[in-house]
Amino acid sequence: MTCTSCLGEVAAGALVCPHCGEAPGKARKPPPPRSARSKAAGWVVGLGIAVLTVWGLLRSSEQLPTAQVRTEHEAADIAAAVARFGGQPGIYGTVRIPAAHLADAPKGGALIVEAHRASLASGQLAAREVLPAPVGVAAVQFHLGPEDAVLAGAFEHEVNLSAHWAAAGASGSVSPGDLKGSCASNPLLAGQKVGVIVLGVKVGVNDPMAPY
Repeated sequence: MTCTSCLGEVAAGALVCPHCGEAPGKARKPPPPRSARSKAAGWVVGLGIAVLTVWGLLRSSEQLPTAQVRTEHEAADIAAAVARFGGQPGIYGTVRIPAAHLADAPKGGALIVEAHRASLASGQLAAREVLPAPVGVAAVQFHLGPEDAVLAGAFEHEVNLSAHWAAAGASGSVSPGDLKGSCASNPLLAGQKVGVIVLGVKVGVNDPMAPY
């Protein structure tokens, strides 16, 4: 026969189940109903676990080098910069010229990439690289290394990256028709993220004629 309490096998005529100590024919007790408080506690615990899981996923995605892809080309731009300068000291990345500005971009001059100290209110210049004007090119890779530093410890702190296609050349003077932009992932720290700068701002005739 079968014990009604633990469902264990019991010899016929036994008065006590050898497995659970109950009478074999004793009716099983239904489990006590859950109180409203215990039900609420279960919901709170479940909700907390869900929130923590989502928060963890979001935090992980933020630490990836390709996180926060803001343009359709950014993943490819990051890959190109890593392939060319990956592992070198300093900060590297890609400057992209939007298709809308390629036709009316400056016909010469220079492409200037700058890193300004993010922790300083004045935005003190930390590093600067002057590249040939990317005439007819949609994207160009840059590398701000120790040779480009203008400030001691240039890459030991977070910096804000920006770029300026200056028709005036290496002086960096702003002229109407110039293109400029900043990195959407600012601030950056050397070795942690790859910078992508989109030259999405075209300088107008009435804009201040001063370095940005």
